[in-house]
Amino acid sequence: MFLFIAILVLEFKHFKSTLIVLSVIPIGLVGALAALWITGNSLSFVALIGLIALAGIEVKNSILLVDFTNQLRKEGKPIEEAIREAGEIRFLPIIILTLLL
Repeated sequence: MFLFIAILVLEFKHFKSTLIVLSVIPIGLVGALAALWITGNSLSFVALIGLIALAGIEVKNSILLVDFTNQLRKEGKPIEEAIREAGEIRFLPIIILTLLL
């Protein structure tokens, strides 16, 4: 886990973007556990493998968004405009890639 966080810090050059990327994991886990509870399924080995895969997909998608937002910021756009534009431009490619996995 420490090595994973260290790699993200090295990629983004600061800890703030790393925290933004990793903040999606608890949100996804809460949603997945709620879905298991609502459907009456147990937290089995297969479900744990699915949770790990979900966390990986979440991190991949958030890395794409944060990295693109940082690129727009380097071009001189304000943060709110960069976030909005990154979400608009990268939304469809991220959804398509996620559905293919």
